[in-house]
Amino acid sequence: HVAGLQKAADFKGAERRIQKRRTEEAQVMVDKHGMGETVYRDEYGRTVEAPKRKEIPKLDKSEQVSFNKGRVQKEQEARLRPELKSLQESSFARHADDEKLETMRKSMIRKGDPMASYAVKKKDQNRATKGGKPEKPIYK
Repeated sequence: HVAGLQKAADFKGAERRIQKRRTEEAQVMVDKHGMGETVYRDEYGRTVEAPKRKEIPKLDKSEQVSFNKGRVQKEQEARLRPELKSLQESSFARHADDEKLETMRKSMIRKGDPMASYAVKKKDQNRATKGGKPEKPIYK
């Protein structure tokens, strides 16, 4: 490149020439020496044999979906499965007087709920005493 103020066209032409020269030099090196192989070395700098790659088994779609799920997601799915089964066997529509739906909606804690702290405290108290005897303490 030339120092000082330049026109865009002049700079673009100079840049093209530089890039062309660099690619030609690189091609000469490849022609002369080849692409070369990767050299693997141990911690002392000695060359070692290249590590062998593991064969990745091909999975069908259901197995792939199963592997992509985490432990918590699998537990949630197992917990919801009986409820979904009962919904499947019930009538088509849920109504306002559906007790299960109502308790599920009431137990949800939503963001911005002014009673959320009370609900969490009540849940913790219920969790702390099951069957009349206290469980392990919950530290905050």
